[in-house]
Amino acid sequence: MAIQASATRLFKRAAIPASRQWQRQFSAAAPALKEIQDAYILSASRTPTAKFNGSFASVSAPELGAVAIKSAVTKSGLPVEKITDVYMGNVLQGSVGQAPARQASIFAGLSPTVESMTVNKVCASGLKAVALAAQNIQLGLADAQVAGGMENMSRVPYYLPRSSQLPPFGEIKLEDGLIKDGLWDVYNKFHMGICAETTAKKYEISREDQDEYAIQSYQRAQKAWNENKFADEIAPVTVKGKKGETVVERDEGYENLRVDKMKTLKPAFLRDGTGTVTAGNASTMNDGASALVLASKDLAREFGQGNRALARIVSSADAAIDPVDFPVAPAKAVPIALERAGITKDQVAVWEFNEAFAAVIKANEKILGLQNARVNPLGGAISLGHALGSSGSRILVTLLHQLQPGEYGVAAICNGGGAASAMVVQKLDRTPKHTTEKEGGNGPGSQAATKNWNVTRIRTNVFTNGEWPIIHPQKRENFSIGPEQSISTVVGLAWSPPGLAKYRRCVLAVLTSGLLLSFYDISPQGKWTRVAIVNDCLNSYFKSLIDDEELRLRKSNIRSFTWCPPLKVPIPEQDATSYAVPPPESRWGMYLLSVTNDDNDVILLQARRSTDPTSASLYSFEVLSLTSLYEHTENQNVQPGSIFSSALRNRARASFMSPGPWIYQPTKENKGVCSAIGNVAITLGVKLKMVRHVVTLILDNDQTDSAVKYKARCVSEENTSYGGLLNNYHLTGALHWIHTEGSTEIGLAVASFAGMIPLRFTRAAYQGEKTAKKGIQVKELLFYEPTGSDMGTDSPRHWEQTSAMTVALDRVSQTPILHLGTVGGYTATMTLSGIQSSDELPETPWKKQLDNAREQFDIARDLGGYTISRIWGLASHDSLVVAAFTLHPGDTVEYRTSAEERTMLVFSHANAELTEHDDLAFPYPLPDRSPDTLRRKREAALGYILFTEGGDYSRLALSRKMLYAAACCAIVDSQNDKILSQARKALEWLASGIDVDLSNEIGKCSAPGSTIDAKTAEQLEGSGQQIFEQCTICDAGLSWYSAVEAQCAAGHLFVRCGVTFLAIQEPGLSKFCSRCGTEYLSEDLVHDELKHTCRILSDVFDTCIYCSGKFQA
Repeated sequence: MAIQASATRLFKRAAIPASRQWQRQFSAAAPALKEIQDAYILSASRTPTAKFNGSFASVSAPELGAVAIKSAVTKSGLPVEKITDVYMGNVLQGSVGQAPARQASIFAGLSPTVESMTVNKVCASGLKAVALAAQNIQLGLADAQVAGGMENMSRVPYYLPRSSQLPPFGEIKLEDGLIKDGLWDVYNKFHMGICAETTAKKYEISREDQDEYAIQSYQRAQKAWNENKFADEIAPVTVKGKKGETVVERDEGYENLRVDKMKTLKPAFLRDGTGTVTAGNASTMNDGASALVLASKDLAREFGQGNRALARIVSSADAAIDPVDFPVAPAKAVPIALERAGITKDQVAVWEFNEAFAAVIKANEKILGLQNARVNPLGGAISLGHALGSSGSRILVTLLHQLQPGEYGVAAICNGGGAASAMVVQKLDRTPKHTTEKEGGNGPGSQAATKNWNVTRIRTNVFTNGEWPIIHPQKRENFSIGPEQSISTVVGLAWSPPGLAKYRRCVLAVLTSGLLLSFYDISPQGKWTRVAIVNDCLNSYFKSLIDDEELRLRKSNIRSFTWCPPLKVPIPEQDATSYAVPPPESRWGMYLLSVTNDDNDVILLQARRSTDPTSASLYSFEVLSLTSLYEHTENQNVQPGSIFSSALRNRARASFMSPGPWIYQPTKENKGVCSAIGNVAITLGVKLKMVRHVVTLILDNDQTDSAVKYKARCVSEENTSYGGLLNNYHLTGALHWIHTEGSTEIGLAVASFAGMIPLRFTRAAYQGEKTAKKGIQVKELLFYEPTGSDMGTDSPRHWEQTSAMTVALDRVSQTPILHLGTVGGYTATMTLSGIQSSDELPETPWKKQLDNAREQFDIARDLGGYTISRIWGLASHDSLVVAAFTLHPGDTVEYRTSAEERTMLVFSHANAELTEHDDLAFPYPLPDRSPDTLRRKREAALGYILFTEGGDYSRLALSRKMLYAAACCAIVDSQNDKILSQARKALEWLASGIDVDLSNEIGKCSAPGSTIDAKTAEQLEGSGQQIFEQCTICDAGLSWYSAVEAQCAAGHLFVRCGVTFLAIQEPGLSKFCSRCGTEYLSEDLVHDELKHTCRILSDVFDTCIYCSGKFQA
């Protein structure tokens, strides 16, 4: 019927003139050109490689591929809905079933709508699959792909011809599918091992050379497994058997080395006395799978942060050659890939060639000149295994986990039929710049970089049943639409003061309409995740006090919250030349959170982040005080004592909170360190309430956690010093304190019905002294619509509710300026000194930008001036203000014309609008990076290490290796006589304590700027291992010639940690400053030997010592 209707409508149209029936239409517009994009690898994972007929004999290739895919996708942090295609290499597909790649995709839990392709380029299938997936991203055809390879050689069947080809009687010959489709040269009709023999003869590779290389491959693999080098790339496989489930976590076969037998093995392919290829110096037959997640630049920027295998695919290439010469085909593909990448072989840090045969590696090394390069440093297919379809992607997975940030790596693999594939990748230490960023910026502080925004979406309304259990209907008098019926939308959010989260970052607190307050923190994968629910603390606190479940629920529900200013411990006076660092409680303060619950209690909580990595919860909370609020004043327009009056009083809830400043004063307690008084202002119903907190910090010597040195005690009570001054006002909206450090007065702005009530407190009144009632001034400021003339009583009033307030500092005078906005688009500013001077409130400097946007909205929709703007939020940073607003059709047309869906942001200075030349550089400009400045800042860390424990090294808590490194760094870099003198003492103590000759270093303490040669092999043995550094690649000693880099005697170059000054020799052990990019050893990733020492220094130097930047999460 639908087709007939369409046809009817078609034939009812006017006839097409004959002159136009066959006229072709051409467009004069130029075709749209798309620039080739970069493809990035977010994560890489592989299963263990099992022996032939080993642990995976019962697991199909697609099932192995599914394990690798699932692991890689999980590591990437990428939402699965972003993935559109899966490319998986698979060579031996007999009896595997239809579409092996699609099987692996669906078995891994990806959507059935994800397209899949199986790639068969023999041994190079896995690497070719990655190249194909990368091309989709590079051409802009996809944003996220999965690619890899899989093989189960143990399950390949024998082949039997169909009945039409069978003899009528006699024997029937079976063909081994493994040899026929995987290991047989169909062009020359012989085993591919003969090709390896041909290559060995052609390039004069002896049997001894091949055996020695094979032994080296096994030894490297054994060492790598002993040092747990493969831990980050392995995806364990659970295998079901008759005796239950077995988890396979390690490669099988790498331990099967018997050096004495290696050289006695007979040649496997040529038995005429000239053969050199044996079962020992050739790869084995194996089962396994590997997978990688590839993404565009935008997705890599969003999800790549912290991913262990983050890398850029620089180039790839394929090359073909005579089938018999397939072992040397990589030597043809690699130069093409390097040329496309724009680099030379000398710039490649690590090479991964597939060890199909030892002759393959030796021949390609000769041709490419790689005899001294890092080729397969962790072993290869000879020792780790060669699962055909997976091998190409497997060597890429292993390569990515070896590279250090900035290094280039090459993966290359030959394949039967005379061909090869190669790929160049570059390891990244941070996510790529956004695609909209302009090239050619001058670093992090450049204008090009600072005008781009990092947008992260956080799903805050998804809770598990444990986080937000089902709430059964409550009694009518207790019913709340929030927790019972809400779909949990965001109603409030605020950043914590700096320093609460890891690396001294901020935690994001989000209050949803379900009355749940959650903490969100950024994970190593760059994703924001819920790390704590504050309601759980309240529920535990009230569980022991209240038996009534309904009442306990109301008291655990959070109506509003605010972060109090951090409470900082005073810094004691110390010697100006001391290198001591104030404790975190003095630098960052203690974190106090004030909340109100559904029963109108004001609760002060102390929030802490656990420093114990084994702790079940990242954040803990302690209830310091609880103050109940009651509505004392009756509504004058309601009959006192009536049912309606009682109902209004019972329904009053706290809606807004604002914390005032802390006023410090001496403490009267014996163990007290300091005491502070602060107020929290709350809008309860339509009245103002104030709660005064008196917090005393005392030394807590009984605390088991060494990071917790002080305990807070709080006494709270309602502050009624303002008496009945506000009884006649109807308070309806936000409120905010206004103050400056050391000022004699403190202001509070409270939104009222169609206006604002500013209060001015003297310090005595703010502290709640009863004798200071006269120290409070109150004034009402009314809102009037702008009419273009002087405002007066004839001007129309503005009746919309105040929705937001913030305070920003004037850049010149450092005067705090209050900015406010209403849901009707009204704006106003006010200073504390200007409260009594005038009844008029000037407009904000950003009002002009808001009006311009409103006018454009009006003109574009032809609304005839009936357009309104609604201000929903204000925030400030130093002297900058940002306002969030939406635009809507106004008056009667508002109900039949949809509103603008986007929320817009406008920026302004505190007292002047932005000019075209203003740069919103929220990150502070990069500090002075001159050598003298860097040396001076470096000496702060050197002084702390060398003068630790007051120079009494018998109580040394740091490692001796770090003490020696600090002393050497002082010799090389410092010009401070005091530090050099202490470095000499440290070296003398080390020399006497561990019996090591350090006379060379001690003598150079008198010659600043000297260098220290690398230690010999003899010096590195014995007790010298406790203090001297060794190259993890070649075991040579490291020389000292710079404070920022190290080089071993063999030439391997490493970056030195910015605070421990030790060489960072392994990838994945670093953290980076988010501002200047300086590299540091991460206390969470280093080996046990240095973990305690790095944690001590990270607690002291918790930001970058050179620019005070925060470390990347």
